[in-house]
Amino acid sequence: MKKEQACQYLAIAIEQAKLRHDFLLWAYVFMPNHAHLLIYPKQDTYSISKILHSVKQSVSRRVLLYM
Repeated sequence: MKKEQACQYLAIAIEQAKLRHDFLLWAYVFMPNHAHLLIYPKQDTYSISKILHSVKQSVSRRVLLYM
């Protein structure tokens, strides 16, 4: 899989997670084997682990289908 494709999958997953979990994405950087996100939850009650799970699960599924 090309790095560009994996980055595209990650960007899509982040956008979907933003809608699902209602947070702002202030900054991000995609590294060769990981990513850094600076997010701001809009709700008083939120779960970072649920947000990360949404992103990681979506990317994992797409990558497995690609392979």
